[in-house]
Amino acid sequence: MSFEFRRDAIRVFRFVRCAFDAGAGVAQLVYAFDDGPELVETITVPGAPFGLSAAREAAARRALRLLHLVAGVSYYKAAAPPEIVIEDAPIDAATASLLEAVYLNGLGEFAYRNGLNLRERLRFPVAGRSEPAGLEPAHVGGEDIPAAPALGLRAHALVAIGGGKDSLVSIEALRNAGVAQTVTWIGGSQLIRACAERTGLPTLNIGRQLAPELFEYNRQGAWNGHIPVTAVNSAILAFAAVLSDADQVVFSNERSASYGSLILAPDGSVAS
Repeated sequence: MSFEFRRDAIRVFRFVRCAFDAGAGVAQLVYAFDDGPELVETITVPGAPFGLSAAREAAARRALRLLHLVAGVSYYKAAAPPEIVIEDAPIDAATASLLEAVYLNGLGEFAYRNGLNLRERLRFPVAGRSEPAGLEPAHVGGEDIPAAPALGLRAHALVAIGGGKDSLVSIEALRNAGVAQTVTWIGGSQLIRACAERTGLPTLNIGRQLAPELFEYNRQGAWNGHIPVTAVNSAILAFAAVLSDADQVVFSNERSASYGSLILAPDGSVAS
């Protein structure tokens, strides 16, 4: 059955499932709109081990689940529908609160440029919850969330490199501090590969392939704009760190990137 993407008619965004094939080192993240076709994104982690301890395997599954939920932002924005459905298993209030913060803040520029009020439509479902999340991720329902069990990972850092000076500063600071590291990037940029190889350190190039249908939806009028790509990449590296036995993930962000670029005047007008 053919599916016509009609942005304003779509009512539901679905998180369908996620899975990891350890033999191939490939994770699948599956999404859909309404009763439309599955949108399958693939994440490839070269050198992923076949055998993991029970604790690391459980941690990898949880990291993959979080990655599935965070990476969905690339697809959700295409229609920004009023309902979200998570089909494989319910999430707790802390996870919902985290995701709502990532999506609302990370899609802030996107929402502004497209004239959307995501606060009126963006809400992650929690089993038995009738009120918005609005809870601090570290403290839900009056009880502290227990810390994750220690996995005994080796002292090693996956360091994200983007081809700029910020990541190179972090790499050299870690080198001077004697921290073992693997220079890591996502995607097929030859410029970033060249920068990574010049460091003389071990490298890891993770593949990310978006569902091809998303590009067709863009041609059919999908909403488009900035997404929180650093949040997505952070989730990818957290998943890769569990697989590759690394206890640290390092990103480099210049301070100026945290400054807002829009200022509201007293009369409510916006100056950029």
